[in-house]
Amino acid sequence: MSTDKKPASSAKTLWGMLSGAFWGWVTFNIIFVIAGALLIRLVPINTWPYQIAIANYLTGNRFINPETLVTGNTNLRYLDTVLIDVDGDGEQERVLFYRYDLVAGRSPIGATVLDVNQCRPRGIDSYDLIPVDRDYLSDAGFYIEVRDIANVGEKRIVVWGLEGGLRTEAAIFAWYDQSQPCQAPAPGVKGYLNLGSFRGSGGVQITGDGSVRVKQRAFERSQLAVVSVYRPADGSYRQGINGPMRPPAAKAVEFTFTPPTPVPQTYYPEKAVLAFYLAIGVNTAEAKTYLHPDVVDVFTRNGNGWNVAEPEQLTTMAEVKELAYTPDVQKEQEHAEVAVEVEVVNRRPDGSLHGPQRVRVFVRGVPKAGAFPYDCEWRIVGFEFIP
Repeated sequence: MSTDKKPASSAKTLWGMLSGAFWGWVTFNIIFVIAGALLIRLVPINTWPYQIAIANYLTGNRFINPETLVTGNTNLRYLDTVLIDVDGDGEQERVLFYRYDLVAGRSPIGATVLDVNQCRPRGIDSYDLIPVDRDYLSDAGFYIEVRDIANVGEKRIVVWGLEGGLRTEAAIFAWYDQSQPCQAPAPGVKGYLNLGSFRGSGGVQITGDGSVRVKQRAFERSQLAVVSVYRPADGSYRQGINGPMRPPAAKAVEFTFTPPTPVPQTYYPEKAVLAFYLAIGVNTAEAKTYLHPDVVDVFTRNGNGWNVAEPEQLTTMAEVKELAYTPDVQKEQEHAEVAVEVEVVNRRPDGSLHGPQRVRVFVRGVPKAGAFPYDCEWRIVGFEFIP
């Protein structure tokens, strides 16, 4: 009976050895792949030449390296190729991004669309994505998307310029094709029309109706920005096909990002004034917190606001068009009264707009221990309308 068990024991031993070897091989490869991935991520190793070599080997040297399309010019440097359907034909085009005018530090970024045509044999057409009023798309990061920006069923190409993750530039293009079959790309015949280009140091945003909001940080000592709103007409933001940009449909002063918290306890009296006007008709309780107790009753006499944006009128909302304040550090440290001038458009309860009206807003520091930086909160104490 003992002799019958020996072959089974030997088989188990052999199976255990093979199983251990297999799992050891698997474990080694997993560790090798993870170590390689970590090495590539942590150590700046350029794997692109090896990828090109493998691609050339697998295709019998018939692989077209997109980098060679720009490296022939010593003043260009290849960045990336994005696969995306930019003309709506159901096939993905290759959008090639590159830097040019190479200098120390950042250089401008350009882009070219490479599109396989339907000729016999099929060839490759190229189209530059160049804004009318400047020859670059960004000088930092970039992102491209195709979207219906105005919810009208028409796709547009948007190339965003990114600054630290913030969208600070936008160039909008539309594909057009009035050519005959296999006719070479030419301006006015076939290509990408620049509908508008925008740049804002405080950010660029496209809203649901196709309007473009551009924020420019134009104030030296605070987080305020001038917001310009551009609205399309006949599908374009330009005056004519290659004309200048249309003027902004509206302008206002806003906080670049979010209001400081809490607003009254801030370095700058002008921030309290702006926050007050932005809160009118939106958050009445918040608007009251920017007023001195002596003037709260005036503000609440007949509703949301009275005598703050237009003489002897009830204000539903107010939009600040301009804001001016000359810093006086000594007065601020003494909690003395200072004046901030604003230009305001008043929206009455019936929806009608009136203005602009210039208003001198008086602000005083109300003592509050521990409030940074001058142990006070900035409160509005009065309004004076400027003829």
